[in-house]
Amino acid sequence: MTKLIRNKKFTRITALLLVVAVIFGTMFSLPVSAASGDKVTITFDYCYDSTGNTIKFQQTTVSNGYTVGTPGEELCKIFADGKEAYCIEPGHTLYSGNTLTEDGSTVWKNLGSAKQKAINLALLYGKPGSGKCLSGTEDQKWVATQLIVWEFVSGCRSTSEGYKCTNTKFIDGICAGGANPGVKSVYNAISKSLANYSTVPSFASAIASKAETYEMKYSDGKYTLTLTDSNSILSDFSFKTTSGISVLKSGNKLTLTSTSPVNNAVTFNSAKLMPSVGNTTLIPYGDATLQDVITGVENDADPIRAYFKVKTSSGNLKLVKTSEDGNVANIEFTVKDDGYSKTVKTNSKGEFELTDLVPGNYTVTEITDSKYETQKSQNVKVESGKTATVTFENVLKKGSLEVVKTSEDNFNEGVEFHLYGTSLSGASIDLYATTNADGIAKFENVLVSGDKPYTLEEVNTADRYVVPKTQRVVIEWNKVTKKEVENKIIRGSIKGLKIDNETKENIEGALFGLFNINEIKFTEETAILTAESNEEGIFTFENVPYGEYIVRELKPATGYIPNGESYPVTILENKEVVEINVLNDKIPELKTTAAIDGKKEFTVNGDVTIDDVVSYKPLVPGKEYTVKGILMDKATGKPFLVDGKEITSEVTFTAEKANSEVTVSFTFDGSIITKDTDVVVFESLYYDGVEIAVHADIEDENQTVTIHPQPEPEKPQTGDDSNLGFYIGLGSVAVGGLIAFLIIKFKKKDEDDE
Repeated sequence: MTKLIRNKKFTRITALLLVVAVIFGTMFSLPVSAASGDKVTITFDYCYDSTGNTIKFQQTTVSNGYTVGTPGEELCKIFADGKEAYCIEPGHTLYSGNTLTEDGSTVWKNLGSAKQKAINLALLYGKPGSGKCLSGTEDQKWVATQLIVWEFVSGCRSTSEGYKCTNTKFIDGICAGGANPGVKSVYNAISKSLANYSTVPSFASAIASKAETYEMKYSDGKYTLTLTDSNSILSDFSFKTTSGISVLKSGNKLTLTSTSPVNNAVTFNSAKLMPSVGNTTLIPYGDATLQDVITGVENDADPIRAYFKVKTSSGNLKLVKTSEDGNVANIEFTVKDDGYSKTVKTNSKGEFELTDLVPGNYTVTEITDSKYETQKSQNVKVESGKTATVTFENVLKKGSLEVVKTSEDNFNEGVEFHLYGTSLSGASIDLYATTNADGIAKFENVLVSGDKPYTLEEVNTADRYVVPKTQRVVIEWNKVTKKEVENKIIRGSIKGLKIDNETKENIEGALFGLFNINEIKFTEETAILTAESNEEGIFTFENVPYGEYIVRELKPATGYIPNGESYPVTILENKEVVEINVLNDKIPELKTTAAIDGKKEFTVNGDVTIDDVVSYKPLVPGKEYTVKGILMDKATGKPFLVDGKEITSEVTFTAEKANSEVTVSFTFDGSIITKDTDVVVFESLYYDGVEIAVHADIEDENQTVTIHPQPEPEKPQTGDDSNLGFYIGLGSVAVGGLIAFLIIKFKKKDEDDE
């Protein structure tokens, strides 16, 4: 961001001190006319709006890689030795107290004359030159002027006619979001003045050689001319009386009056009235390491000028003769007016010109040759200072042709026809006409045909139609010839061959449908046509109109898997036969063997896993299939449930060969088995989401496993004395031992007592 005061840590107290310093500095500094090479000291001051608030940037503005301003940053006014100055290096560093050298700005020199002139114009129309005429505060005027100077310096405003702003980043930086409206108002006023700088009155030219000549008309003994400026800037120019022609300006109207004819054109010119700044100079100041500035402003040394011409003269009449057969030389005409009559002939170009005619109305009549239609006389107004041109065309006899277009689908509007050949006069005919909403193409005013009829052909026949044959057409004078052209839709047939994918044998009995290319629901009801393959496997759709279609199998032949593929077909040529082959796979055979740990009977002990080996034939190698299975309770014929849920399993696989097998496993909690249970595995085979084979036989032993519950622990039976003797003997020994122990113990005690 350009910071005229560059210190991101600039505190409020410091800012106030700087303002005081600037005020005192400017109070005691005297404007002095500097000499080349003199130095000036830079100071700054804040810019305020009409409410006393500082003018700040609203958004970050960058120019040539330098930041000119950031949101909330104040835009400060520059002073060079107390004189208002303007920055010409946006974003470059410049501090209060820095010194710059007069004519030391290489930046100013490198801008070139066009930008230098444009910047001086901005100053002339801005605060330095037009400050008194601009609304807003002095600071707002300075800011608006500075922004436009930046636009010229950075190339954001054109230096060509109109001085149009091409990039609004500087004004947006200050006025984004509707901020600082006073600045925007001054900016718009300066921009408008710049835009009008190159503008001259609408009747004038800024280039003398391109000045338009206007005719002064005679009336009431004098010649007068009133010019109106539609650009509304006539007040910026002052045209003076020239060559005896008086000038009167009123608003946007300029009236010129002369009592004498003006035989030679008189040029009027006026310089644009520009703001006048007296004897002042625009001075650039610079330093290679600091931001360069300019002060002052200069009068416009080369203002825009406006030019126009006026004259008075007699009038002229020019006749131009044309003819459809090219015969334009030596054609006679009479030219008459009150008191004037003259007969003239055309030259080799079919022209003649009468000069020095008195302004008025003249009648021109052709002496028409009998081979042409009679030409009507024409009235021509001859005006002073102008050449009135009248054109006569010899018209050969003509007729008309109406082409009536019909078609099978009633699309008859917008069809183009071509009529060509050689007319009776020898002229070539090459005409085109397009049918209207009623299907009629009109060839009107066509030269009558000669010995050979014209040729009529349809142009760019729609692709869906058979191209109609050309026709011979005779055009008669003042008559309407009618011809009918019919468009027949191209029709062809679709021939399909139904083939067994494995054996390549033909398949009979498959039903097919023909559908619109955009159809998404493929049923017999939505089909355009249906056809069934015969014993040779052939199905045919006859008389199919031009276009794109889809062929789909609706019902497969017995023993075959449905084919869900779409077969796009296109009829492009009449009587075309489009052939397709449709392959079908036979419904696979499924055989299964269910077992638990390779056994058909199993006593549960925890979780149970049933492995079902599914054998299949035939499948298509390389294609993906899915086997889905469910466990069934043979006793009930219903799904086998565990905790109220069905036991299912599926396996997706890619067939490596036509005949093979895949294992599907089912695992469940065997503790729910409380009695002998026969479990049967049902399987279904799917391809592309469609069920193509089922093996679900509740009586199939191969699909069945028998599960026994876990037996309960054995308990002793009442009355069983098989070990009673053993236990009695053992008890007797124990009792005897106890008695012996007690006898010994008591005997020892008695001995101790003695």
